[in-house]
Amino acid sequence: NDEATDCQPCPAGKYCPDPPADPTYQQVDCTVGYVCIGGASVAEPNDDTGNPCPKGHFCTCPGGCSVAQPCEEGTFQDTEAKGVCEECTAGFYCPTRKM
Repeated sequence: NDEATDCQPCPAGKYCPDPPADPTYQQVDCTVGYVCIGGASVAEPNDDTGNPCPKGHFCTCPGGCSVAQPCEEGTFQDTEAKGVCEECTAGFYCPTRKM
């Protein structure tokens, strides 16, 4: 490759730091709890290249998250940027997804 136009955006689920930590491998998984849509240059984007995982969702994906996953019935997440959903406390329930 000899032109800047030969470069491709970093793929979804990954970020491409500048300069890369390892020059032989420039794609790194985004931080758990974050969605990298594509073109991210940081592990925890909060712009048009990605964002923190929203409430009611989790972001833990092999190879980096490109889409936030909704919490399953019986679980919830009331904080952004989390990698797991929590089980409802005894005596309570979460009847729908994305709580």
